[in-house]
Amino acid sequence: MGEMLKLPSKWITGFSAGEITFNLTLENKSSYKLGVRPRVSISLPQDERDLSILIAIQNHLGCGFIRTRSPNIPGRLPVCEYRVNAIKDILNVVLPFFNANPLLTTKRPNYLDFEAIMRLVERKEHLSQSGLDQIRTIIAGMNRKRVYPEFSLGAK
Repeated sequence: MGEMLKLPSKWITGFSAGEITFNLTLENKSSYKLGVRPRVSISLPQDERDLSILIAIQNHLGCGFIRTRSPNIPGRLPVCEYRVNAIKDILNVVLPFFNANPLLTTKRPNYLDFEAIMRLVERKEHLSQSGLDQIRTIIAGMNRKRVYPEFSLGAK
């Protein structure tokens, strides 16, 4: 067996800047106190050729899992995804990692919103209606719903 791939933290951050997704949804279920609860995860999808990179990231962080899905388009490679769902791993591993190694792209505002929601969950504020309302407001402006300001590189 070959030597295990080791990746520097900054490399993982750069890779994540293009690929990571911060997933936040509100799951409806009548057995929950308020009828809804936040579901959170991070995911990094790649085609099967880059499975070794996902394994190296999983080993570096020491949490999460990798799953493989068959492609829904004939001729495409299977998709592998590194995923962290456990709230304790997100709070104790993922957030400290990205706070020490900040994302510097348009992923950064989404990460900061994700972190804000995770801090509400950490303080158990998601168990109150006002906390859920804060989470709804944050989610409403994330990812594809986010409006990014025009960036200027100094060219006139």
